[in-house]
Amino acid sequence: MASIAGFLTDAGLEPFAGRFPQLQLIPDRPAATDQHVILTARVDAAITDATGAFTFSDVVASDTTIPVTRYTMRATWDAGQELDVITGLVVPSGDWNFSDLVAASAKATPGTVMYGFGAPPASLTNVLYIDISGSNPVLYAPSNGGI
Repeated sequence: MASIAGFLTDAGLEPFAGRFPQLQLIPDRPAATDQHVILTARVDAAITDATGAFTFSDVVASDTTIPVTRYTMRATWDAGQELDVITGLVVPSGDWNFSDLVAASAKATPGTVMYGFGAPPASLTNVLYIDISGSNPVLYAPSNGGI
Protein backbone atom coordinates (compact mmCIF):
# COMPACT_ATOMS: atom_id res chain seq x y z
CA MET A 1 0.00 0.00 0.00
CA ALA A 2 0.97 3.63 -0.37
CA SER A 3 0.01 7.03 0.99
CA ILE A 4 0.45 10.48 -0.53
CA ALA A 5 0.49 13.87 1.22
CA GLY A 6 0.68 17.39 -0.18
CA PHE A 7 -1.13 20.70 -0.56
CA LEU A 8 -3.91 21.64 -3.00
CA THR A 9 -3.65 25.35 -3.82
CA ASP A 10 -4.42 27.78 -6.62
CA ALA A 11 -1.78 29.50 -8.78
CA GLY A 12 -1.20 32.04 -5.99
CA LEU A 13 -0.43 29.17 -3.57
CA GLU A 14 -3.64 29.91 -1.67
CA PRO A 15 -5.86 27.00 -0.53
CA PHE A 16 -9.30 26.54 -2.05
CA ALA A 17 -10.91 27.36 1.34
CA GLY A 18 -14.70 27.48 1.07
CA ARG A 19 -14.68 26.29 -2.54
CA PHE A 20 -15.50 22.62 -1.79
CA PRO A 21 -12.25 21.16 -3.15
CA GLN A 22 -12.02 17.44 -3.84
CA LEU A 23 -9.07 15.40 -5.01
CA GLN A 24 -9.23 11.86 -6.39
CA LEU A 25 -6.84 9.22 -7.70
CA ILE A 26 -8.40 7.22 -10.54
CA PRO A 27 -6.71 3.98 -11.69
CA ASP A 28 -6.23 3.69 -15.46
CA ARG A 29 -7.65 0.14 -15.71
CA PRO A 30 -8.54 -2.90 -13.65
CA ALA A 31 -5.57 -4.87 -12.33
CA ALA A 32 -4.71 -7.81 -10.12
CA THR A 33 -2.65 -8.05 -6.95
CA ASP A 34 -2.18 -10.81 -4.40
CA GLN A 35 -5.23 -12.80 -5.56
CA HIS A 36 -7.40 -9.65 -5.70
CA VAL A 37 -9.02 -7.98 -8.68
CA ILE A 38 -8.74 -4.20 -8.39
CA LEU A 39 -11.40 -2.23 -10.21
CA THR A 40 -11.14 1.35 -11.43
CA ALA A 41 -12.92 2.94 -8.47
CA ARG A 42 -11.45 6.26 -7.42
CA VAL A 43 -9.64 6.91 -4.16
CA ASP A 44 -10.65 10.16 -2.43
CA ALA A 45 -8.25 12.36 -0.48
CA ALA A 46 -8.89 13.87 2.92
CA ILE A 47 -8.43 17.65 2.50
CA THR A 48 -8.03 20.26 5.23
CA ASP A 49 -10.08 23.15 3.85
CA ALA A 50 -8.20 25.96 5.61
CA THR A 51 -4.68 24.96 4.49
CA GLY A 52 -5.25 22.76 1.43
CA ALA A 53 -3.29 19.91 3.05
CA PHE A 54 -4.36 16.59 1.55
CA THR A 55 -3.69 12.93 2.27
CA PHE A 56 -4.45 9.81 0.27
CA SER A 57 -4.34 6.72 2.47
CA ASP A 58 -4.40 3.04 1.53
CA VAL A 59 -3.65 3.50 -2.17
CA VAL A 60 -2.92 0.23 -3.96
CA ALA A 61 0.74 0.58 -4.93
CA SER A 62 1.48 0.49 -8.65
CA ASP A 63 4.46 -1.79 -8.12
CA THR A 64 2.23 -4.51 -6.65
CA THR A 65 -0.28 -4.77 -9.53
CA ILE A 66 -0.35 -6.65 -12.82
CA PRO A 67 -0.33 -4.71 -15.08
CA VAL A 68 1.31 -1.74 -13.37
CA THR A 69 -1.43 0.66 -12.30
CA ARG A 70 -1.11 4.27 -13.37
CA TYR A 71 -3.32 6.89 -11.77
CA THR A 72 -4.89 10.16 -12.84
CA MET A 73 -5.10 12.74 -10.06
CA ARG A 74 -8.24 14.83 -10.59
CA ALA A 75 -9.14 18.03 -8.71
CA THR A 76 -12.67 19.42 -8.57
CA TRP A 77 -13.92 22.59 -6.89
CA ASP A 78 -16.75 25.12 -6.99
CA ALA A 79 -19.32 22.45 -7.98
CA GLY A 80 -18.25 21.99 -11.57
CA GLN A 81 -14.64 23.12 -12.05
CA GLU A 82 -12.40 20.15 -12.84
CA LEU A 83 -8.77 19.57 -13.78
CA ASP A 84 -6.70 16.43 -14.32
CA VAL A 85 -3.63 17.48 -12.33
CA ILE A 86 -1.45 14.65 -13.59
CA THR A 87 -2.02 11.48 -15.61
CA GLY A 88 0.11 8.35 -15.74
CA LEU A 89 1.16 8.72 -12.11
CA VAL A 90 2.99 5.65 -10.81
CA VAL A 91 2.58 5.20 -7.04
CA PRO A 92 5.21 2.85 -5.58
CA SER A 93 4.77 1.33 -2.12
CA GLY A 94 5.53 3.64 0.80
CA ASP A 95 4.69 7.05 2.16
CA TRP A 96 5.18 9.87 -0.34
CA ASN A 97 5.00 13.61 -0.42
CA PHE A 98 3.42 14.64 -3.72
CA SER A 99 6.45 16.41 -5.26
CA ASP A 100 8.79 13.48 -4.62
CA LEU A 101 6.19 11.11 -6.05
CA VAL A 102 5.88 13.17 -9.25
CA ALA A 103 9.65 13.18 -9.67
CA ALA A 104 9.86 9.42 -9.04
CA SER A 105 7.00 8.77 -11.45
CA ALA A 106 8.57 10.93 -14.16
CA LYS A 107 11.85 9.00 -13.97
CA ALA A 108 9.93 5.77 -14.50
CA THR A 109 7.98 7.01 -17.52
CA PRO A 110 10.20 8.44 -20.28
CA GLY A 111 8.34 10.68 -22.70
CA THR A 112 6.11 12.24 -20.04
CA VAL A 113 4.92 15.82 -20.49
CA MET A 114 4.40 17.56 -17.14
CA TYR A 115 3.41 21.02 -16.04
CA GLY A 116 3.60 22.88 -12.78
CA PHE A 117 4.22 26.20 -11.06
CA GLY A 118 7.88 27.21 -11.26
CA ALA A 119 10.94 25.47 -12.63
CA PRO A 120 11.01 21.66 -12.62
CA PRO A 121 12.84 19.74 -9.90
CA ALA A 122 16.46 19.07 -10.86
CA SER A 123 15.85 15.32 -10.52
CA LEU A 124 13.49 15.13 -13.52
CA THR A 125 14.91 13.38 -16.58
CA ASN A 126 13.31 12.31 -19.86
CA VAL A 127 10.46 14.76 -19.26
CA LEU A 128 9.16 17.78 -21.13
CA TYR A 129 8.10 20.23 -18.42
CA ILE A 130 5.98 23.37 -18.81
CA ASP A 131 6.09 26.10 -16.14
CA ILE A 132 2.60 27.63 -16.07
CA SER A 133 3.21 30.06 -13.18
CA GLY A 134 3.49 33.21 -15.30
CA SER A 135 1.45 34.80 -18.06
CA ASN A 136 3.57 33.03 -20.69
CA PRO A 137 4.32 29.31 -20.26
CA VAL A 138 8.00 28.30 -20.24
CA LEU A 139 9.05 24.97 -21.78
CA TYR A 140 11.93 22.99 -20.25
CA ALA A 141 13.43 20.23 -22.40
CA PRO A 142 15.09 17.20 -20.78
CA SER A 143 18.50 18.10 -19.39
CA ASN A 144 19.89 14.75 -20.54
CA GLY A 145 19.04 15.54 -24.16
CA GLY A 146 16.42 12.96 -25.01
CA ILE A 147 13.00 11.59 -24.33
